[in-house]
Amino acid sequence: MSPSRGRHRADRTQVRTTSVPGCLSAPVADSGCTPPVPAAPQEELVARPASKDTFAVEDAPFEAPTIGAAERRSQAGRLPSAVGWSSAGIALDAGQAGPYWVSAGSLVGRGHAWAGSTRQDSYALAFSESGGSLVLAVADGLGSRSRSQLGARHLSAAVAREFVTAEQESAATDDEALLLAAIAQAQSELEAVWAPAYGVTDTRALACTLAVVVLPADLGTRPVLAARIGDSTVFTATDAESEPFDEVFPLSDGPINMVSASLPAAGFREDIEIRRLDPAGFSKLVLCTDGVADDVYESPGVRAWLARRWRHPCTERWMLESLSYARAGSQDDRTAVVVWLRPGTGPARTPDAGEGADGAD
Repeated sequence: MSPSRGRHRADRTQVRTTSVPGCLSAPVADSGCTPPVPAAPQEELVARPASKDTFAVEDAPFEAPTIGAAERRSQAGRLPSAVGWSSAGIALDAGQAGPYWVSAGSLVGRGHAWAGSTRQDSYALAFSESGGSLVLAVADGLGSRSRSQLGARHLSAAVAREFVTAEQESAATDDEALLLAAIAQAQSELEAVWAPAYGVTDTRALACTLAVVVLPADLGTRPVLAARIGDSTVFTATDAESEPFDEVFPLSDGPINMVSASLPAAGFREDIEIRRLDPAGFSKLVLCTDGVADDVYESPGVRAWLARRWRHPCTERWMLESLSYARAGSQDDRTAVVVWLRPGTGPARTPDAGEGADGAD
């Protein structure tokens, strides 16, 4: 994997998933199953002037590193306006999903928090308790689009849900065909239901990138499917000390400062990248938006930190601190979904001095 690439893109939302102790369920709370909300006037989100009052803000102790000349400035955070149907600043989930363990986190970027704009990243998952595939998705709303967090929220949830529903109803085994059909159906739902519900007349305002992984319940039956449209991406990961992350979708030469593909798009079949993965070569997968991917590519310190943190399945709080590092130039939202393919053979690691143990049993 190339350790360094010049990439940066500002802005991006999230789909909450319901969870019960030790078990994850399909997206519900903010997914495509929620009732439409009343339309409100289209209003551009703009950064509000900073308040003249400065609060002394307390924070919990943490071990997440500061890499480079990065500022945390917890007292500079600003809440977004509700007019833009903003997302919560943090979303977290962890638990068993079928035969796998999933830990997910989405954090508003420092650039958004300081400007008072909303988190635009999203994640979602779906699976059937009766067997079949686990579908994971992350989406990244385009920062230049006024309602992109809504597109990311509903598209990621609908793609995961539609795949699992179709798989259960048809007993089909062609994962690629099911995924393409699920994306097409999710786009139709976004355009026919959610855009009118939010008062959006031009669906380009909902544009987002998407990465999806399909894991069969039995890894011996067929490969793992990974797909993406745009620059959200997927890494395979191992417990190796040297270069624990390996890219599934190689970067092209040169900086990636512009998104060449996004959803919704009528011609998405021409833009989608699909890979079939042999699960024998890795122990976990990481789906992430470019706010995390950029840091993994460009920072040896971030790679080493995340590799240590994600050696074992972890809880929501562990995931939160994992993504709470500060890195110079890292301003975007951070969203990562980590899935462990099989139970570990050893106990969770002993906590470092001053660090609490919060791995999953």
